[in-house]
Amino acid sequence: MAYARLMSLPSGRETYNLFRRHCAPDLLCAVAQSHPVPDFIDGASWAFAGTVRSGGAGPAGFRAEDARIGAQLNGFYLFLAHAPAAGSAARRAA
Repeated sequence: MAYARLMSLPSGRETYNLFRRHCAPDLLCAVAQSHPVPDFIDGASWAFAGTVRSGGAGPAGFRAEDARIGAQLNGFYLFLAHAPAAGSAARRAA
């Protein structure tokens, strides 16, 4: 039943506000502009890091479909934004 509900969610282009964790700069939280910012996002621990549209280019690690589902289920989407090490794609493909 939950799977059917997820599959029926709108797939429109959503804009997300990004927040970066001060003590772990690779950790970002994306919050859809149509959702309230969660209470754990505060100025002491998190900083605003810009916006991203689900159909546009985002930071490394951002996956629009995961963000859409995370926003629907939790109100936010946490992800790690870091570039893969050079040659890691070749190693995974091998």
